[in-house]
Amino acid sequence: DLTVEVEMVRYEDLSEDRKNESSAQIRQRTTCARNLQQERYRGTPFRYNADLDQNGIRTFCELGTGERRLMERAYERLDLSARTYYRIIKVARTIADLAGSDRIREEHLQEALCYRSINKKYWTGR
Repeated sequence: DLTVEVEMVRYEDLSEDRKNESSAQIRQRTTCARNLQQERYRGTPFRYNADLDQNGIRTFCELGTGERRLMERAYERLDLSARTYYRIIKVARTIADLAGSDRIREEHLQEALCYRSINKKYWTGR
């Protein structure tokens, strides 16, 4: 569900003293998100966000007014298929979980949309 294009790293950037998130911090955030999902879906047929069907998305991925408007615009402007629309919401739910957010916010949807919009560059049609 993710497509990411990464630019080449400039030589000058290799020696920069920048504090990035460590592998241990990323692992901790990922473990927390996974545990959150397992708890959220306890007693359901789902285990993780990726397992959600349309009914599960309606139940566990409720969007606010701004988020619905954003997805409506994206659906129309990016000519999304229904399948892609639902995948974006599931990815946004995961991004929200990694950020420790109890609900999907516009910035989570925007990030998820970025991971899908690159497909138009390399693939034609739906």
